[in-house]
Amino acid sequence: MASPALIPALPPTLSEPGGELPVDSADEFSESDDCDDFHDNDDWDGQPWEVEFPSDSPLLTTSYESFDRLLDVLNAAPLMAAAPRQNIKKSKKGYLTSEGTGKDRETDSTIVLLLFLPRTLPEMSACLPKPKFIYEDALEVSDERDGTPALRLQTVPQQYGFTAGKMPLIALDVWNKQDVSQSNDASPTGYPEIEFSFRQLSSDQRPILSFARRPADITLQAGSIAAVLGPDDELLHLPHLIDPEDHYEVLSKRGLALSGLPTPESIIIDTNLQPGPQVDEPVLQSEVTRMIKSIEEIQRPYIIKLQQSAASKGAFKVQTSSDLESIRKLLNLKLKGMLLRVNETNSHLRSCSLIVQELVQGHAVALSLFITKTGRAIFIACCEQIFNQKGHWVGASISYKSQVFLRQRYADTADRIARFLHQKGYYGPTGADVMTDQSGRQLIVDLNVRITTSFHLGPLAGHFTQRGCFNGMALRRYFHCPRDTFELAFENELGSGILIITAWAYNELEGLNYAAIIFGAKDSAELDGFAKRVDCFAAAQSGTR
Repeated sequence: MASPALIPALPPTLSEPGGELPVDSADEFSESDDCDDFHDNDDWDGQPWEVEFPSDSPLLTTSYESFDRLLDVLNAAPLMAAAPRQNIKKSKKGYLTSEGTGKDRETDSTIVLLLFLPRTLPEMSACLPKPKFIYEDALEVSDERDGTPALRLQTVPQQYGFTAGKMPLIALDVWNKQDVSQSNDASPTGYPEIEFSFRQLSSDQRPILSFARRPADITLQAGSIAAVLGPDDELLHLPHLIDPEDHYEVLSKRGLALSGLPTPESIIIDTNLQPGPQVDEPVLQSEVTRMIKSIEEIQRPYIIKLQQSAASKGAFKVQTSSDLESIRKLLNLKLKGMLLRVNETNSHLRSCSLIVQELVQGHAVALSLFITKTGRAIFIACCEQIFNQKGHWVGASISYKSQVFLRQRYADTADRIARFLHQKGYYGPTGADVMTDQSGRQLIVDLNVRITTSFHLGPLAGHFTQRGCFNGMALRRYFHCPRDTFELAFENELGSGILIITAWAYNELEGLNYAAIIFGAKDSAELDGFAKRVDCFAAAQSGTR
């Protein structure tokens, strides 16, 4: 079997995951037409597209292969940074050390990546008497088997750690069934695949990996600060790179609606309940009725969004009276539980607000940016998003020939996002879903202030175009076969480097595997053909069980 091609360093990143993990998006609710900008562009000059940076950027890198020459961690990529292949001495500008770890030049702190999602282990956080940070990932009752959430969560640190470079990275051992009160363990019991995935990277680009049994048990060495995917109560004992409340606000749908950024028209429905020792049932039901009635008075069509949700599982399209009746029943059933979680520690965060957003017709894209510490936007990629039949995010595609044009098209929107996040104290990777309506207005329908999966497609430009691939795609899929069976079926593509497995996880009891892959093709037709081949392989394996 051919070995996968050795993957050079990816650029610094940070974020979201699994068919239903936090990669927020709203464009499956849009009336979206095909966009020629994402197909083969005859105006392309034939040169490999490279991620470009402003002339004054602290980044001295222009392509996938050279992202490891990232220098100024603080101004360019404080949350993640790739280690340099050459020994770069630290200067007054705060360059990376030769060890390859990111430093905050103002505090000289080492940045430690905590690459797991808030509330990763709900059975642990459920005992918190008064949670501060509330996440409502889904109101629907899941129809998935018990093992699959942990299966998807297992791929999160693999996917986003794949781009980290030689930085400290802590992952949760979600399969560990031992007493969670035990101390952290550097030897994983449930993560053999993460080390296998990282071995594809050159040795000076592999994260410095360790594991924890639970978030509350994590400790950092003196002089270290945590970079997280999202604020979590069980991590509040750690020093954070970004203030947790500020990060929570910019991740919220309410925060976007009040940001002053160009967005669809939105109506915010806040709760009037005040935190107290106990809320009477009649008072609680009255508040639920009031909030639902506020929705009913709004003219359709629109989208109802929860404050903190992901993968579109907290967003509901309402176009018909039937849609409205469905959401009314759902909120009557679930809203009480949400309101009961409001307490004196989180009432100011407005965690249980409902956002009613105008349903805009147009074309949406996934815009990936780096926001520097000085508040500049660095364009990384502009991608199409892929959704399954349930409307859940499952992948993204990119046309490398169109990126220069798309960077120019969305430059103003990117600058606006950067200025807003800079005012909030945030810097690092960011994703935005941008809708262009029928009048040509660019509207931000969602803001994902963390790394997103489509982010990786931009820095892979050099890697793929040098192999004659001018289109790329990232997918996440379930497989009923082990990793070696998949690798045997696609050994030529893995060996040539046009297919990369960024994450793989398996559940022996379920006989189920979950993977994140990225692949390239010469054009969009070939790209779609390869995606269908992957799906056919997955279906065939399922049929053999």
